Formats: sequence, structure tokens, C-alpha cells
Amino acid sequence: MCKLLSILLFSSLIVISVLFIKYKPAYIVTFAGENLGYVNNKNDINNAIEEYVNNTEGCIAYIDIAERPEYEFKFIDNTVQTNEEEVLLTVKDSSIITYRMFAIKLNGETKDYVESLEEAETVVASMKEQYDSEIDVDLTIEEIYTEESPEIVEIETAKAEISEVLEEQVQEKKAAEEAAKKATSKYTTTSRGVNATSLSTKKVSLEGLSLIEPISGTISSKFASRSSVRSSAHKGLDIAAPKGTKIKAAASGTVTHSQTDSLLGKFIIISHGNGIVTCYAHCSVLYAKVGDTVNQGDIIAAVGSTGNSTGNHLHLEIRKDGVALNPQYYLYK
Repeated sequence: MCKLLSILLFSSLIVISVLFIKYKPAYIVTFAGENLGYVNNKNDINNAIEEYVNNTEGCIAYIDIAERPEYEFKFIDNTVQTNEEEVLLTVKDSSIITYRMFAIKLNGETKDYVESLEEAETVVASMKEQYDSEIDVDLTIEEIYTEESPEIVEIETAKAEISEVLEEQVQEKKAAEEAAKKATSKYTTTSRGVNATSLSTKKVSLEGLSLIEPISGTISSKFASRSSVRSSAHKGLDIAAPKGTKIKAAASGTVTHSQTDSLLGKFIIISHGNGIVTCYAHCSVLYAKVGDTVNQGDIIAAVGSTGNSTGNHLHLEIRKDGVALNPQYYLYK
């Protein structure tokens, strides 16, 4: 009996030895219904996947893998090669990476992406410190989550790129102010303000310029009229309206004056090109500033009774090449 057991044991050892010589233990890997090959140790693969998923360096917010590999233990021919790297690569390629970054926006338009909120705040603070005294720096920060690989820039790169845009805005503002100054050369500036040099009772072409009524109201003093409150013929049209009534730009153009004068009170002049300007005087509040580009219908001021005025009204002038024209040829007919 003992001899028989010895023979069986010996035979088993021979079989096992032959088995291990010809075969080796491994795991067949199935992922998303596909056979990916073989690996020696499923724990090593699982650990490598967990390390990959938990990697949140840089701008990575999180990594999601919808499925995990399945393993089946088998003995395979010793000549068959395992392919751990290919298995890992296939699993990683199936993942969805979500990135977190901070967008720096100028006037609502994204200019750059940086990695952290601290970096974004540094860029914004630097730009405002440098340019706020010259222009209105509208810089905001937005936290962004996206599955698209971000184009992250360094702080200094963001500063340089945004500074270039802001510098262009500064130069544009200076050019507009210079243009406004040149536009005023067609008027006579006196100690009493900017006034028309003369008036014309003829209807003059406005070169196709279309005007709208700045306010609704009652005409209280017509063009070219004379009264005890003025030393010469009236160079505009007075429209009576309650204090605070919003005044609209009669046409699009550039604000060349927004100031206070002893005669006109608070007044605004808009240049419309071709030597044509409109003047809005005796206002209580001025909203538009010198250099502003306004569109027809934009609110530029409010009715008042400042300067040489006896009641709340809008004094409206239309001038061409410094000559005052009768507004009723074009408006309030």
C-alpha cells in the first residue's frame, strides 16, 4: 500500500513538473467585452489603474473609467507572452479626463487659461494696477471644467498677452481723444464755452445724416429768436421738459465735449462727421464722456436748467462747419 502511494506521489510530481515546464499561470484579461491578452499579476494591474485614476496633478480634476477589467485564472503555454503595458494602455485610453482651470476674461472674452485661482488673481491684479488709471479694465475670472485638454499658460505669458490687448485699447482711446480735439478745431472756443460762430436761416444738407428727436416736449423758444435773456439771436431750439428727462443722441457719433459752461451750463457736443455736430445744453446730468462713441438713441444726459437758463429745458443746436442751423428744418416739424 505504501509502495503504491509512493508511486502515485512520484507520478503526480512528474506530471506537475512537466506541467510547469510547458505551462505557466496567468490571467486572461477581458475589458468591455474584448479579450486584451494575459497578465501575470492582476493585483499589479489593478493597483496601476487606481494610481492612474487618482492622479490629479496639474489641471486634472478627476479621471473616470466606466468599466474595470475582468480576470480569469488560467495556465497558458510558456511561449505565450504577457502584455501588461498594452492592457494598461487600453484601459487608460477608455478613460474620460476632466480638467479644471481658470479662464481670464477681458470684456467677457476668454484670453488665457491658467492652472490656479491664485495665478488668475495675480494676473488680474497686475493688469488693473497697470492700466486702471488709463482705461476701464474689465477683467474677470471663471472656473472652467472641460474634457478637452487645456492650453495652460504661465503667469508671465498671460500678463504679456493681456497687456498687449490693453495697450491697444489705451492707444485707441488716445487716438479717439486726439480725433475729438481735431474735430473741435472747427468751432470757436471762448471763455463762455464752445459756441457757434454764426447762424444760417437756410436749410443746409446734412450729407444724408438722419436725426431723431432727443426728447419729447414743448418748444419754448425757437431758432433765431431774440429775448432779454440773450445778447444775440438764438442759435438753437429750446424744448421744455421736466428735470431729469433722459436726453438721447440725435445721431451716432463721437463726444467731443462734455463739460460745464457759464452760458450753456452742463452741455455735450457730438461730432457726426462732415463738419456736422449736435449740441445739448442746460443739462442737469451728463452721462457721456469726451471720447465716447455713442449710437443714435443712446442716453447721453438729462434735462436741467444749468447755466443761463430760466427753466428746465433742452437747448438743442445743429451746426455745420461752425454755423448754427435751424433744428426745425430737420426735427420737431
